[in-house]
Amino acid sequence: MEDIGANGTPATFINGRYVSGAKAYSYFKDIIDEELGWAKAGNRPEFKIGKNVSEASAKPATAAGPDPNKVYDIAAGDAPSRGPKNAKVTILHYFDYQCPFCVRVSPTIDQLLTDYPKDVRVVYKMHPLSMHPNAMPAAEAAMAANAQGKFDAMHEKLFANSTALSRDKYLQIASEIGLDVKKFTSDLDAHTYKSKIDAEAAEAVQAGATGTPASFVNGRFVNGAAALATFKKMVDEEIAKATK
Repeated sequence: MEDIGANGTPATFINGRYVSGAKAYSYFKDIIDEELGWAKAGNRPEFKIGKNVSEASAKPATAAGPDPNKVYDIAAGDAPSRGPKNAKVTILHYFDYQCPFCVRVSPTIDQLLTDYPKDVRVVYKMHPLSMHPNAMPAAEAAMAANAQGKFDAMHEKLFANSTALSRDKYLQIASEIGLDVKKFTSDLDAHTYKSKIDAEAAEAVQAGATGTPASFVNGRFVNGAAALATFKKMVDEEIAKATK
């Protein structure tokens, strides 16, 4: 084992992807679920093959990320959003449609909007990771649907099909939700929204959020697929600040 650079224990390899140390059950489960999804859909990405763990390893569930004690000034811009624009709390949520952790936290984000209908606004920012080959096309599909006023419907269906994303699936969904399929197809072919998506991803990376999901609650960083209680604690703190 030391020959390949895994000098400590425990050391685990999931379909060849290195996992270092005593990770939580959920960490292993998410990687296994990701592998199972790819196997079922027949679309496993091409991972770099290395001679040691520094060259080829499982990407951490979440990067160390931005400083949780800092308030980041990132503009909401004209990204798709839900919740009132004058909400006391704005959550910038950076995500990837092929990311299993983003799928897992999506119901949490929805619950926040349900629990704080007047006080929380969620702004959906695209950050398709290069390790997920279908993430960028899915993001482009979401933005093309947004241009026709159907972001929410497309967003929901893309997450529901996160392990089976494909061009045919995007066109099927477009038809199901009542889009102008000709215009939608034209936007996909022209990559009309790719530059906007790239710019949003660059925002996250510039702040230090290289992985997904990454959220900013009134500029305060929340790492990964955090629990509902974690988000609610921060939301309550921000509401209290706003009402002083």
